[in-house]
Amino acid sequence: DRVEIFDITGLSLYMSNDSLDRHLGGINIRDSQFKILWFLNTNDVRINNCTMSHFNSNTSTNFDFGSSEVSEQFGLYETVSVNFHNSYLRLIDNSVIDDCEDIVFQNCRFLLQFQRNHNNIDLRDCDTISFLNCSMMNQTKPRGGLFRFFNSERIAINNCIFTSCSKVDELIDGHCRALWFTYNCLYNISQIYQADTSRIEDNLYIDPMLAGGRPFDFHLRPGSPCIDAGNPDNPEDPDGTPADIGAIYYNQEGNNAPIITSEWLEDRKS
Repeated sequence: DRVEIFDITGLSLYMSNDSLDRHLGGINIRDSQFKILWFLNTNDVRINNCTMSHFNSNTSTNFDFGSSEVSEQFGLYETVSVNFHNSYLRLIDNSVIDDCEDIVFQNCRFLLQFQRNHNNIDLRDCDTISFLNCSMMNQTKPRGGLFRFFNSERIAINNCIFTSCSKVDELIDGHCRALWFTYNCLYNISQIYQADTSRIEDNLYIDPMLAGGRPFDFHLRPGSPCIDAGNPDNPEDPDGTPADIGAIYYNQEGNNAPIITSEWLEDRKS
């Protein structure tokens, strides 16, 4: 039977792999905690201010995932129209986007702490995937790229930061048709991805000067080369200055939180 309206607030729940939300629609989940949140045949889901270890969706449509945290792994399978925004994804296991369309990550922070060297973010048979104003910090030694593409197309990566503690040979490996990679900042990554159908331009290859520390702080430090360096056609930042690169803009009106730098981060960079 189909549930048309399902409203959850302030729930703390452990869900096993067998506990799937089947054939649901019109779901609002906010201010809640889950071990595993897994949707099957689900439509019109809004998730706000929630934390979970695992997030998975299968044969579902229309998700809005905002101001929430995934602490281990995510998987999207045969899913259409998902908007991740202002969220934190700490990934320790292989994460997959498989046979999906119209997936957007916007102003998201990624901390990669993969526990096996072959883990990465896989895009398989996907169409129209966007990473916009995101920041990604890699703290592992991956085998291959941080991203791995399999027969995917129309991938847009714009105004993002990619930085790594250890040297990474390439950001992306595999095969993609039509990659737009513009106005990004890369540090400690040897190359991006080379293909005839790619547009790779207007990128920076320099330390973005993230605050770092434990837990990792994705704010830009004063003097960061990412300040005002985003796509000039993008809307201005909320402080009225040109768009910054990365998930968190640098407020030039002076209302930034104090920045505490980390010797640990500098050691890991070296």
